[in-house]
Amino acid sequence: MRPRFSACVAALAIALAGCESPTTPPPLPKVNGWQEIAPPAAGVRIVALANVGDRLMALGSVPGPDGRAPAAWTTTDGHGWRPVALHPVTGYGEQAEFTRFAVLGDRILVWGMAFGGAHSNPRPTSWAGDAERLTEYEQPMERFGGPHAVGQYDEAGVPGTGVIVGQWDKPHGGYGAAVWTSPDGATWTRGPDDPVLSGAHEQTSAEGVSAQGNGFLIVGNAIGDTDGVMHATAWSSPDGKHHRRLTVPDAAGAEAVKVACAGTGCAIVGARTKGRRQTVCWPVHGPAIGRPTAGPTGDTLDVLQVLVSGKTSVLLRVDGGTRLFALNGCLDWRADPLPVTTRDARLGVLPGGTELLATTDEHGSRLWTR
Repeated sequence: MRPRFSACVAALAIALAGCESPTTPPPLPKVNGWQEIAPPAAGVRIVALANVGDRLMALGSVPGPDGRAPAAWTTTDGHGWRPVALHPVTGYGEQAEFTRFAVLGDRILVWGMAFGGAHSNPRPTSWAGDAERLTEYEQPMERFGGPHAVGQYDEAGVPGTGVIVGQWDKPHGGYGAAVWTSPDGATWTRGPDDPVLSGAHEQTSAEGVSAQGNGFLIVGNAIGDTDGVMHATAWSSPDGKHHRRLTVPDAAGAEAVKVACAGTGCAIVGARTKGRRQTVCWPVHGPAIGRPTAGPTGDTLDVLQVLVSGKTSVLLRVDGGTRLFALNGCLDWRADPLPVTTRDARLGVLPGGTELLATTDEHGSRLWTR
């Protein structure tokens, strides 16, 4: 009589199935009012969050064959993530991490950074596209780099114009604030040396920029050649090409680092630079900059992000750890606990008003909503 192998196998399969139950991943934690959510990919590092049309875009990198590789996703709720198609055209583009952005309506310009070459220097990459696809556009070597380059620090946009701000070597010595503009992210142009941006007897730096209405508000610092005192500095620009220096109250001994706007109302955040550093916030209403209010202090203090969306949110790295503060304009500094201890974080707002937070350490990013 032939053995009934099929029946035995079937019985064994049923028995094994009865011993196993479908595994359900444990619920993610909720801490300090923040609910953890699943990231869009394993090993992801999220370093920028941008509102593009009716979606929130997360920008950063994932593990790649040469270290890191650029990555971006969009979401409407923080749970369903749609990857953005990427088209790199250079070797550095394939290794870049997305770090900054400028939104020009439904078009987005993205800044990527890789490290390489003989000295492992930072290698910028320029990208442009929309919520579906980003393409790298190779730039001439000395557009952002070369022997006269100092750095590019921030980016912003309005429909039809993207702006990058930073520093450049002045023709007659020293360093001055510099502004690059682009209509589409494919080509960038550095504006001519402008005495409004950097006078003959000072060195200036443009550290932050935000769209303000249909124009731009640029912030940074100026150091006089004679006294060596740093002054917080701000410029307004209707188009990124023409500039007007603004009066900044209580500017001496301070620097302006980041700025964010909602319409024409803005918040400029920087720090006192002598001794123990102290955060300061200048409220802006149209062209007028108000007197600053004082915030947290630290032996080391970096302004990571300013977000104006109903309230003003400021992310600071104070003595090595990131802290979040909520302000009413520039008033009433209030500590807003983060869900975990972290060195870096970025905050965004989902359609509908839910906040999304990315906290990042050496293992990658964790995402949270509230």
